[in-house]
Amino acid sequence: MVFEEQRSTLTWPARCVLVSILLVGACLRFVGLGWGVPSPDHPHPPFHPDETRAMSVLCSADVTQGDIVLEEAHLEGSLLAYVFLAQALTLDGLGVIDEMPCPRSVAAGESVYAQQDYRRVLLAGRVLVAVLDLVAILVVFYIARRLTSPWPSLVAASIFATLPFEAIHAHYMRAHTPSNLAILLVLLASLGLAESQTRRRIVISGFLCGLAAAIRYTSAVTMIVPGLMIASRYRRLRRGGETADGVGGREVSRRLSLLGGAAFGGFVITQPPLFLAFSEAMEPVAELLAYVPTEQFSGAGLLDWSKIWAYVTYLLPHAVGPGFYALFVASTVYVVFLRRYYAITLPWMAMNAVYLFFMAKGYVEPVFARAVLNLLPVLVLSTAIATQDALERFRSARERAGLALAFVGCLGWTLVFDGAYLRAMTGGKDARYRVAEHLRATRSDDGRTIGVFEDNESGYFTTLPAMVVGPEMPRLRSAMGFNAVEPDLKAVVVAGYMDRYRTAEERVADLAENHSFTLALAAVPEFAIFAVTFDHRDLPADMQYPFVELFVLAPEAPRSGIE
Repeated sequence: MVFEEQRSTLTWPARCVLVSILLVGACLRFVGLGWGVPSPDHPHPPFHPDETRAMSVLCSADVTQGDIVLEEAHLEGSLLAYVFLAQALTLDGLGVIDEMPCPRSVAAGESVYAQQDYRRVLLAGRVLVAVLDLVAILVVFYIARRLTSPWPSLVAASIFATLPFEAIHAHYMRAHTPSNLAILLVLLASLGLAESQTRRRIVISGFLCGLAAAIRYTSAVTMIVPGLMIASRYRRLRRGGETADGVGGREVSRRLSLLGGAAFGGFVITQPPLFLAFSEAMEPVAELLAYVPTEQFSGAGLLDWSKIWAYVTYLLPHAVGPGFYALFVASTVYVVFLRRYYAITLPWMAMNAVYLFFMAKGYVEPVFARAVLNLLPVLVLSTAIATQDALERFRSARERAGLALAFVGCLGWTLVFDGAYLRAMTGGKDARYRVAEHLRATRSDDGRTIGVFEDNESGYFTTLPAMVVGPEMPRLRSAMGFNAVEPDLKAVVVAGYMDRYRTAEERVADLAENHSFTLALAAVPEFAIFAVTFDHRDLPADMQYPFVELFVLAPEAPRSGIE
């Protein structure tokens, strides 16, 4: 059901708005692209921990021997890992980098993070992800144009361009936002199935489903959309064959088999090493299967809806902002009652419902906003459809002005949030760099060490970058308890991150009150713009990467031990 009569040519004002949306989307994705990227001056691991793994994945390919099985890439989906590898090899061929930046390619005692090649490969991967996400904005606009008039399409594009978590995660060399592009391509290809189900359209839809699964395995849920569109044509007939009302069961089965075969073919074609060298990929695939807590799918787990509720009431609102969250909820409820769109919207919503259920049941904890990322394409497109219907119902200038004002309010608040987040990333005041500069300025050569309190396993990428201030720096010492720190201390660094912000404050107070330490530096991130202030401690875990709180304390007097 595609509404061709609504696909009028874009006016010049509408074209200018679309260009402006793309420019805003580009700014939100490219500003801050160098956040946490190591350099010779700051030879630390990338601040985003998953990027360290993404870079190490590239090192597992020995192209000189023809071995390109990126073993760890199969944990989530390997297609984009091969794209990153091809990108790095292209940079090598062009002379932009000297060699693949891997630990085995550096001299003894040198850090791979100090290499410019490491920085260039990482930045190139981030640029690619940002560009793919810009393409996704155009695909959102085009799908909405197939279903609605120009202005609701621009509404959808502007929402997708400014969605907080979509824009934030497009900064990282990861497969999460590119998976949204793959999902959108499946939705676009599936639109034709609502009109006529030719073999060509079925094969294209299935192939794109396989490609989406190759980028991230969880995106295989896109099969639901074309599958339901095909199944919806079923009608019990006395005679087989196509009719005006539908097709017989045998024909539906044939089409679904064609769809499944095309999806499997797309999956195999886009990551052949998984099948050509499965013995080498078996270990990470087994790790993936073990990683998913299958006990969550027991009878009791299936009846426990608390985690799903946490996804809907905690992760999603923070990932999209309260304004867009309210818009998405209202639009989803609204679209449920628009019967003329059912051929398209019901498969969309079924895909989201299945994805949400299995992610909520199978993910470790509902603390990562990335788990709701793949819900966003359908929510944005549903908002475009609801906006189109609202414009048809509310025809007076006052009513339409009210709708426009409500949307501008949601968009404006979201841009304020985006601006505050980018400022925290790019303001040059990251706690890790501030602590590193402080330690450089106060470095001594008397052999005293730095004690670091890490109360959770994430400390390896929150405090370690701050400690790497030069090859002559005393070796980093970590401690879970204060009594384990060596007695001769130059300073103590306390890290607050994720669920340990309060613990860090209590630790600092204890050191000052009971162990004769004074606070030398409190590096606390700023998350505010104009008069609007946000508490970064309320954000989901993977929106807190720039918000590490580090405290440096120094002993009030030299001491021989710690009581």
